[in-house]
Amino acid sequence: MVHSKAQHPLVPAPGSDLKGLGWNRSDADALLEGFVWEVGNRSSGGCVPTDVPDGNPPLDHEDGMVYGACKYLAGEDPLATVYCVTRDRAFLEAAELGKLSGHTRVLHPAQFVGLVRAARANLGVRRMRPGGPASQ
Repeated sequence: MVHSKAQHPLVPAPGSDLKGLGWNRSDADALLEGFVWEVGNRSSGGCVPTDVPDGNPPLDHEDGMVYGACKYLAGEDPLATVYCVTRDRAFLEAAELGKLSGHTRVLHPAQFVGLVRAARANLGVRRMRPGGPASQ
């Protein structure tokens, strides 16, 4: 998405809402490579294999690759919960209908933000209780 947005024109074409940075493809490629490299370095992360599709069908190829990456990550630590946050309606529907293998929780961004807020609130309540982390 970053790569695509960088290449969209500064002024959208008539009838289009595709506004971006107006960069050429080579500059967008450099941005993407630098971005991925920095995220990997700063997070001590890495790359998943490129041949790990899962859930295709009902997911299209691109979504199947994303879900396959999640499957790979879920296999790295079976105790970890892997979240896939997406606005893709077909992806969300496939998960909701149980059409995917279930190794990953597929959530809409609003649901994920709700989980984060609930976790923060729960942590705050625990800190206020006697014997909680703040009283030690």
